Amino acid sequence: MDYNLSLNELFSNYTDSLELKKKICEIAESVANKKIDEFKREQGSKEIGELKEKIQGLENTIKEKKDEIERINGEMGNKDNEITSLKNIIEQNNSDSDSKINQLKEDLNKENDKFKNIEQEKKALEDKYKPLSDIANIMDKYNDLDDERVKNFLYELVKTDDSRALIYCGADENNIKQLSQFVIDKLRGECDLTTSEFLKQYFEYCIQVYNFKNPNRKYSKTSISVGDEYDSSIAVKTKESKASGNISEVILEGYIRKDDELFKAVVSIL
Repeated sequence: MDYNLSLNELFSNYTDSLELKKKICEIAESVANKKIDEFKREQGSKEIGELKEKIQGLENTIKEKKDEIERINGEMGNKDNEITSLKNIIEQNNSDSDSKINQLKEDLNKENDKFKNIEQEKKALEDKYKPLSDIANIMDKYNDLDDERVKNFLYELVKTDDSRALIYCGADENNIKQLSQFVIDKLRGECDLTTSEFLKQYFEYCIQVYNFKNPNRKYSKTSISVGDEYDSSIAVKTKESKASGNISEVILEGYIRKDDELFKAVVSIL
């Protein structure tokens, strides 16, 4: 239907008033429908525009969220790298610490070995020079002796008054046997402290000299201690001691050889 007819054309074509009214109604209805369609289209376009705006807004929001997620993932990645780096540093530090600890232990063991070697060298030197120290001590005590009987016996034993002869007295087996008997008899009776200390030390020194000269026929100390019951087969008691009982003092150590050659100990029973 043509909606663009002029009024003259409309009235010229429809002379009948009823038809004219009818036509006018049709035109009005058509115009109304057209307006409604146009309104709907406009309304639809508006709604579509609003929807597009909402969609665009949502897309922008989604993009922002994606960007934020990427940023967070990036930060998390950085944190993971930091954590990995810290773990590596800790592991390296632990490794370095273990290495240092092991090195310190190794150094300590080396120092301990050095100390042990020094102690062994010291002990060897002490053992090496102990006879010299013993000799010097013995000679000092010999020179302090007031007991002429002891000095006379030693003179007769070594056949000289040269004090150097006393050093080698123990090398002779017969000399050491005579010395043993003399020392035992002397210590059983009355004997001052200076004489007693000299005889005990000198006799022990002579045993050492004998053992050094006779490594296959060495004397070793008998097993006897304070508190043991007195045994006359390996010891003799002082004259002031009781007839029997437990040993209260070991005055002179006893010595025995593999062939059962025995120098008895001197003990006291009080």
